[in-house]
Amino acid sequence: MSLWFSFGAFFLLRGARRFFRRDVLLSLASVSIFYVLVQLHEFFFWKVGYVYEKTELSLRGMINYFFTSFSLGYFKELFRSFPMMSLFVWAGALVALVGLVIYREQQNNSRKMDFYENWVFVTLCLFFPVLFLGFFRTHVQPRYLYQLFPLYLLLFVVSLYVLSQSLVAFVFSAFHLKRPLLVSTSQLLVFLLFLGLFSEKVGFSEIKSVVNRYYKDPIVTDIITRSGRFEHYDHQSVGEFVRHFRQPGDIVVAIHVVFQYIYAGQVDYWLWSGGPGTWDAWEKTPEGWKDFYVGARWINNLQGLQNLINTHPDQRIWVITSPSLYRRDHIAPAIRKFIQQNPERLVFQGKDGLSGVYLWHDKTQEFTGRIHTIEGEWFPVRQGRSIFNPEASKQTELYWPPIQKKGEVFHYKLNYPLPPGRYQLTIAYKLEKVGKKKPWLALSVRTPRQEVVAEHRLYLESSQAKAGPSQVSCSFLVKKPTEVVFYFLKGDDYSLYVDYLDLISEAENKIMPPYKILLN
Repeated sequence: MSLWFSFGAFFLLRGARRFFRRDVLLSLASVSIFYVLVQLHEFFFWKVGYVYEKTELSLRGMINYFFTSFSLGYFKELFRSFPMMSLFVWAGALVALVGLVIYREQQNNSRKMDFYENWVFVTLCLFFPVLFLGFFRTHVQPRYLYQLFPLYLLLFVVSLYVLSQSLVAFVFSAFHLKRPLLVSTSQLLVFLLFLGLFSEKVGFSEIKSVVNRYYKDPIVTDIITRSGRFEHYDHQSVGEFVRHFRQPGDIVVAIHVVFQYIYAGQVDYWLWSGGPGTWDAWEKTPEGWKDFYVGARWINNLQGLQNLINTHPDQRIWVITSPSLYRRDHIAPAIRKFIQQNPERLVFQGKDGLSGVYLWHDKTQEFTGRIHTIEGEWFPVRQGRSIFNPEASKQTELYWPPIQKKGEVFHYKLNYPLPPGRYQLTIAYKLEKVGKKKPWLALSVRTPRQEVVAEHRLYLESSQAKAGPSQVSCSFLVKKPTEVVFYFLKGDDYSLYVDYLDLISEAENKIMPPYKILLN
C-alpha cells in the first residue's frame, strides 16, 4: 500500500504534466488492481484482520471505525524505537526541503537539484504512509512500520552522508586544504564514524540476544510489538507433550488454538472467556460457536468446561493452557481456579513456567497418580531437552548432556512464597557411568532479590545398576514467608537425567505443590 503514496510524492515533485503520462498511469493502475485483489482476498478468505474486535462490515461502518480520529502515534513510535536516528531522519528532511527550494530558484546546478529532489521524494514516501497510519484506527505497533524501514534507513544514511561532507568541507576550508583525495578520504572516515556512533539497535550483541533468546527471556517490545508479550513463551513443548501421548478418542482443549493445532496436532475445543476486543476469533455455525482458524468449539465460561468434562467420563481430556490463564481479561478467575484446584492434574509445564497441560479422566493414573513439586522436564535448561521415558515420572524426564563450554546456570522460581519452616529437597536422577571425577550438582536457594537462603554442593552416584532413579537430598530453613528461586549448576563432563524434584515440608511431612492453589 505504501507504493500508492509514492505516486503522490511523484505528483508533488514533477507536476501534473509528467504525472499524467502512460508509464506513470499504467504503474498506478497495476498497483491499484493488485491492492484491490489483496483486499478481496482479505475480505472473503483472510480472517486475521478483524479478530481483535469485530466491526460492522459495511463500507460506512468500516470508514467510521477506522477513520474517526488522528494521532501522531506512529511518528512517536519511530522516536521511541530509534530516537537518535529519527532525529537525523527528520532533521535531514528539513535540510532536503530547504536545499531543493534553493537549487530550484538558482537553476544552475541540475545535479545538486536532482539530489535534493530525490531526497525529498524518498522523505515523502516515508512521511505519507506514517501520516496515513495516524488516521487509521489500529493498535499502535511498530510492526506496521516494517515495510517502511528500508526508506527510513536510507534517509538516515543520506543525512549522515550530507553531514559528514559538510563538516569536512567546513573544517578543510578553514585551513585552505583543497586536495581532492584527502577531502574524499576524510569524508568517508567521518561518515563511517558517524554511522557507528549514531546507529541504534544494531550490532553483534543485538543479533546474539535475538538468536539466543530462550524461554523466560525478556522481549524488548519497543521494536517488535505492543501485544503484551514481554517474555518468550513456550507453546511448543506443551503441545508436543500432548501430541506424543494423546490417543484416539482423546479430547484436546486449548487456549491458543493456532499454536496447538500446529504443535499438538489436534484441537477440539477453544477455551476463551475474554470479552469483546480481547480476541474475537469466533463465528456462529450450524453446529454452534466455533473459532475461525481450526473450527474448534468455543467454551467461554466455567459451566461449558465443566459440562464437557462431566459428559465425557470415558475420554481423556487434555487442557493446554498458556500465559493467558493468568490474565483475567482472557480467562475468568473461576475457570483458572477450577483447572488448578487439583495439582496432580498438572502433567506438564512449559519452560516458561506459565504454559501447562492438565489432564482429566486418567483412569490408569499413569500421569496423575503422584504429585511432585517440579518435574525435571520443566526445568528451563538451554542445553538440555525433554525425552520420553516410560519409567520416568509422567513418562518424561530432562536429559542434561555433557557441556563442552563453561557450565550453564539455570534457575526455577516457585510462583508462591514458602511458609516459615525447614524443608527437605530431594532430586531424583539417573547418572551414566563416569570416570574418576566425582560428579556433582551445585544448588543455590535464593530470594528474587538474590539473598542467599542456602547453598549446597550435592555429589551424585552412578545409577546404572539400579532399577529406579537415584536420589540426593539436602535441607534449608525459611524463617519467614519467602519466595524462592532454585539455581542449579552441574559439572561439564557427564550426562544427567533429572526425573523430578520434591520439596517436602518437614513440619507437615507433605510434598509442596507446583503452584499456589487458589482457595477463594
